[in-house]
Amino acid sequence: YLSQDFFSGLKYVQDGVQKPFGFFGQKLKQELAVSPMAVVDFKKYQNKRGIGLGLVLAGTGLMLASIDYNTGENLNEGIFWGGFAAVLVGGGISASGFNNLNRSIYWYNRDVLK
Repeated sequence: YLSQDFFSGLKYVQDGVQKPFGFFGQKLKQELAVSPMAVVDFKKYQNKRGIGLGLVLAGTGLMLASIDYNTGENLNEGIFWGGFAAVLVGGGISASGFNNLNRSIYWYNRDVLK
């Protein structure tokens, strides 16, 4: 199962031992290789997480680029609100990826317990 701590981040627990999740779950992916369905859902998680992170970073960049730092005013409100929308959509996509992550853990547990 998954375990999350504010300081140590996301980890997974296997046989009562907490193990590191790895960057984008690379260490967990090796464990899930036993179950084909788990691998499919885990790849969906990684794709959604990557797209979501990209949108959040791009949106933040757009929001920062739309501000004139000398006067503190918005240069272009359309760019600012477009960046804000990208951050919201990216966050939603990234969050929906966690459903796939949880489902991949479910598939793994089901196949291991058979």
